[in-house]
Amino acid sequence: MKKQTAVEWIEETIDKRHMGAFLKSLIENAKQMEKQQIEDAYNEGRKAGIGDYVDIEWGRNVTELTAEQYYNETFKSE
Repeated sequence: MKKQTAVEWIEETIDKRHMGAFLKSLIENAKQMEKQQIEDAYNEGRKAGIGDYVDIEWGRNVTELTAEQYYNETFKSE
């Protein structure tokens, strides 16, 4: 099961019958902002060396993900 962002949770929780075009637009903008923040945080962590790990059995570095790959693998259910 993929993780869910806070904005995705709000979108899922709101009664869609009462969600007008303005609210839909706000949610879409918030989702884009949240995605960018997650990717920026991932990149900052990578720069700081966080997330580097070694395959202990073989002693080799494991392929690093880009920030977008990380986001998609963590939060996208597709």
